[in-house]
Amino acid sequence: MFVFNETTIKTYMNNRILSNWRIVVTIFSFLLLMAPSGAFAQKISLNFKDVPLKVVLNKISEVTSYRFVYTSKLDVDKIIVSANFKEVDVNKVMSELFSSNNISYSIKGKQVALAPLKVAGENQAPSYEKQKPRVDEKESVTVQGIVTDGTGLGLPGASVKSVTSNKFAITDLEGKYTINTYPDDILVFYSLGMKEQKVSVNRRSVLNILLEADVVKLSDVIVTGYQTLSKERSTGSYSTITSESLSNKLQPSFQSMLEGENAGVTISKSGSIVIRGLSTIMGVKTPLIVVDGYPLIGNGMDIESVNPDNVENITILKDAVAASIYGARASNGVIVITTKKAQTGKVSASYKGTYGITQKLKFASLNYAPVSDYIDAEIDLFNQNPTSYLTSYNSWNTLTDVQYLLLAKSQSWMSATEADSKIELLRKNDALKEIEKYMLKSERSQQHSISISGGTEKNLFNASLKLNNESGNLDNNTNSRFIADINNIWKPTKWFTFKFLSNINYTKSVSSGENFYGFRINPYTDLYTDSGEPILYNPAGQRRIPEYDKYSLMKSMLYHPSEELYLQYTNNQNLQIRVGGDVTLKISDEISVSGGGSWVKGMDNTKTVKLGESYLMRSAYNDGASRTSSVKRYIPDGGKLDGSRGSLETWVMRGQINFQKSLDNNKHRITAMVGSEISKDTYETMTLPTYLGYNPISASVNTGFDPYEYNKNTNNIKGDMLFQKAPANLGSITYGGSITVRDSRFAGWYANGSYELNNKYIISGSARLDLTNFFGTDPKYRYKPTWSIGGTYKLSEEEFFKSYKHIVNRMNLRGSYGVNGNISLNHFPYLVLSVGSYNLNTNGISYGISSFPNNQLRWEKTQIINLGADFSFLNDKIRVTAEYYSKRSSDLIASDLVDYTTGAYTLYQNIGSVLNRGYELTVAGDISSTDNFKWNSEFILSANNSKLLTYNANLTSILNYTTTSGSLVANYPLYGIWAIRYAGLDNTGKPLYYNSAGEKISSGNLSPADAKYIGSSTPTCELALKNNLSYKNFSLSIMFIAKLGGYFRSDLFNGATINSRYVGERWQNPGDENVTIYPKLISGNVESSYLPNSDVFVVSSNLLKLRDITLSYDAPSAFSKALGLKGVKLYTQGRNLFYFTAKGVDVDPEGLYSRPQVYFGVSINL
Repeated sequence: MFVFNETTIKTYMNNRILSNWRIVVTIFSFLLLMAPSGAFAQKISLNFKDVPLKVVLNKISEVTSYRFVYTSKLDVDKIIVSANFKEVDVNKVMSELFSSNNISYSIKGKQVALAPLKVAGENQAPSYEKQKPRVDEKESVTVQGIVTDGTGLGLPGASVKSVTSNKFAITDLEGKYTINTYPDDILVFYSLGMKEQKVSVNRRSVLNILLEADVVKLSDVIVTGYQTLSKERSTGSYSTITSESLSNKLQPSFQSMLEGENAGVTISKSGSIVIRGLSTIMGVKTPLIVVDGYPLIGNGMDIESVNPDNVENITILKDAVAASIYGARASNGVIVITTKKAQTGKVSASYKGTYGITQKLKFASLNYAPVSDYIDAEIDLFNQNPTSYLTSYNSWNTLTDVQYLLLAKSQSWMSATEADSKIELLRKNDALKEIEKYMLKSERSQQHSISISGGTEKNLFNASLKLNNESGNLDNNTNSRFIADINNIWKPTKWFTFKFLSNINYTKSVSSGENFYGFRINPYTDLYTDSGEPILYNPAGQRRIPEYDKYSLMKSMLYHPSEELYLQYTNNQNLQIRVGGDVTLKISDEISVSGGGSWVKGMDNTKTVKLGESYLMRSAYNDGASRTSSVKRYIPDGGKLDGSRGSLETWVMRGQINFQKSLDNNKHRITAMVGSEISKDTYETMTLPTYLGYNPISASVNTGFDPYEYNKNTNNIKGDMLFQKAPANLGSITYGGSITVRDSRFAGWYANGSYELNNKYIISGSARLDLTNFFGTDPKYRYKPTWSIGGTYKLSEEEFFKSYKHIVNRMNLRGSYGVNGNISLNHFPYLVLSVGSYNLNTNGISYGISSFPNNQLRWEKTQIINLGADFSFLNDKIRVTAEYYSKRSSDLIASDLVDYTTGAYTLYQNIGSVLNRGYELTVAGDISSTDNFKWNSEFILSANNSKLLTYNANLTSILNYTTTSGSLVANYPLYGIWAIRYAGLDNTGKPLYYNSAGEKISSGNLSPADAKYIGSSTPTCELALKNNLSYKNFSLSIMFIAKLGGYFRSDLFNGATINSRYVGERWQNPGDENVTIYPKLISGNVESSYLPNSDVFVVSSNLLKLRDITLSYDAPSAFSKALGLKGVKLYTQGRNLFYFTAKGVDVDPEGLYSRPQVYFGVSINL
């Protein structure tokens, strides 16, 4: 016999969780076996004498998988070198070759970046240009040490340069160096992609240096998913986020990490990512997410399914040139994520863990009415219509304690003195404070991430695993996610490369289904004793309580919300497996062919459970008792089970030809590609019928209960039920279930090319043709062409500009124009029927039309103009990017009024158009860069103004304008806030309003012409200010965000909401209209639909908030080595610690879910 209690429930859930984790870990371990066990570098042989460096580089590329990139300052055709190596480690070859020729290099993956070694005095601060003469010219000292990066790994090929002499050194494969210099010398440490560091020798013989990644330089690499290019060679609007920026973000939400990192990328109040405003009404509103070259499509395939700790680079594609390669799905922008790839060498491993706490929810922030004001309002309502409460009581309905006491006093069931004294005692209770004290808790999160990488020249692997666990404000409210990634690159020859990608995503969420407040708890319900012990009570109707005692076999009706949290819940589990890869064949130095794809299989299972011991099921069991039979029950004993199951399968396949060639010493550069891809996204979900008598321990249900027969005979059997009505607490009963199917198919052909002349002028173009099964009943709308053109002028490369380059290092001017597209996945050109529910009266199933046929329905279109300029000043110490854009979206699918004789009132047609215009500004600078103290700052501004150009809406009532979240009105911003002009109260406490002529009228006389436009529901300008400071081993990053130009509706008492904090300020007597704006309390007050939309209750959502502040500490290398580790870093972060709002606004415009958070973390490199 099973005992049904909290312990058995937890044991059952934990066993199920462990079983699921074992399966996932087994799959992960199997995939990990694919990684190579060895990690040995490749050896090569070279024999050249007095040849251009380019010849040697080409040879190394030919016999290895390395590819070289270099700046224009490094003329590889004029540098003459000799190289004689026989079966020597390729890394050693590069170290000796480049150090002997004053070349700095940095290896990232299979790419080697080259640059001229900085010489003394070049591009250095004036303070180092003139050194004090040495006391003893002959005195010297040998300095040695190791140069490492942020992961604790040694940096090979880093340069060590003396400021006072021509001496220099290059670090070896382990990052070690030795240089003979002077005791008072200054050494300059530099590695490509890292920030330069100047250190005074100060008579020391050992200097271990930690170089920080130069975010600006690393972000110069742009990955579009189809190709990788330098930002200097781009014509479109791109922005990037590096792994270093993400590493300081400790919150579990990936998409929130993007906030404040790039101009034009914002996070909406609902948490969605928005790039340069909304461009559609009914189409897809979210950006396209691309991971390792392939789009994430299908249910649940969003950015949260990506492990941020395994991300190397994020590229945001914002304009037509950047995004048009993705065609008709790119009008909302594209987010391209590149995961980390291994580097040749020994196997390395790392761990990162964080623990976070979110401030406990404060009920005071919910602005509920004080208990005494609430009781006064209940008394007011009762006195207006006492008879209605007696009718409700006689109908077996539940009254609140105050309502029952007032009714008992009016019916002489209780003396007035006793009733009034009990009401006064209730004023001393406060259920919300007790819930906050004893039931609510701080939200908590844990994150654990492990990565392993390494390999040989021919086989590289990278594996990562991440586990997130989050717990909510109440018990039995949890979310967990498991992510596993395996990436493998196999290159057996120089002309063949195979990449394998795999991802496992498993999520599980449990949420309590008990919505107790306002249903079984009133503000004055006494829930706990002074010592914190729960007080059980019976929340059933007062007339019902004695009725239960008349019948046998009744279940207890005692209740407490804390016991229900584990007895009512919804459990969701989702498992998705993504496998992909591609093959690249190098035909020649100029031409390569690639092909590949990705495949996703997913399963989803949702269960909503009300266990047999829950109050709802005990109540339903009792209420379902027969009045004529002491043993008969219309509702079986046990729980209730509702559920749904879904399955997902998507795949993408692509083939592509790539071409690149440089002519005349890189005077002419040509890059082009052409390809095609096809994809399919299928999803099926099945809603199951309701099961009663559910027992999760035995996994059984009562098969004798038929949902169909119950619904069919409810009218016949309810007369025999205990209260002659169906059990209200049972909820809805689903019979038969339902199935929903989606099948989306796409095909596309694309081409992209660019030409660069003399490193000054760049033109680019792209074109794509898309086809889908959503459109095409009219052949002329079957295909959707998208295209773009762009150009860049590098003004700073002109000869006449050279005299200014010591001040303005870079000045690039960009411009582009193109056409992208969008699609709605819910509207079709052909007739689609909707299946209704089974009708018990007609004994049949009803059908409706969910989509009328319209062969003119087609793709949405977005035309984008982008103008940009990139500047850098004072040796890149100050960097500025400014952009202006105009996005005109037309052929938007929207509801359109049509002739009623067609059989429909409205029809979805391509009749809408929207214009988004905006500008973006990014200013970054290095304020300080001394040996011990570094400070860089970045300011980001994103401004966007939208306008709905055409939209044929049926705005027949003023309430059509004044929707809570904003309305769609032609010639105004998307989802603008409209209001009614409030004119105060009359002498009866009734609200008055101004019409368009300025006359005071009642709500019944308002017309659409009386609506007043206030402003945008979303901020029109967003700002971010970031500061990164470091002192020795400590680093501090601070980010403020500001959101300006938006409006929202504030809370209020609307004439009926007695739980409002303003209910005590309502009109109660003549003359109050002179001191209050809140109307008279009336049950079912019609003004509750109009008053909340008044202009006096629309407030500014302007906000300045400390979004996050992070302090980190890198443990000394000696400490890490003593523990056998390569590096240890400690973090602590605070988020949303304080904010400022507009005058008169006392709530956070971002809502309750933007509460203060604190995180603690540690990262370890093994």
